[in-house]
Amino acid sequence: MISQSLAFDCFVPGRPVPLARPMVVAGRGGRARGVTPERSRDALGAVATAVRRALIARGLTAPLFAAGSPVRIDLTFVFAGNKVDNGRHHVGKPDLTNLVKLVEDACIGLIYVDDAQITDLRARKRFASTGEGVHIRASSADETAP
Repeated sequence: MISQSLAFDCFVPGRPVPLARPMVVAGRGGRARGVTPERSRDALGAVATAVRRALIARGLTAPLFAAGSPVRIDLTFVFAGNKVDNGRHHVGKPDLTNLVKLVEDACIGLIYVDDAQITDLRARKRFASTGEGVHIRASSADETAP
């Protein structure tokens, strides 16, 4: 588990993908079941792989925060832009909440045991003239002021 004063940072390259709602399909015996669309499944795997590699590179073991520990997450989703757009707000699709949910779900078992441990969250969408992706920062929420 991570030290109370240590923060974990990583960058996941690639265009940010929102978590799509599951498609309802007929399962065995005609029962309906939800299936996560392939694009979201692939993005979940890509984020989890990048976070896992960052943990290994830093000699950290998953999950960083024990069950019941409050966690603060800071996310910056970066979209391609030009030098004029650099740092400006990305207003438009995809929705920020759906981008956040994909990262939250991908980090289960890696940064925290359950995404219900997230008590503090900051998320933003920005343009940048550099590579697309998401910057992830996780730290103990015990350190943050009320």
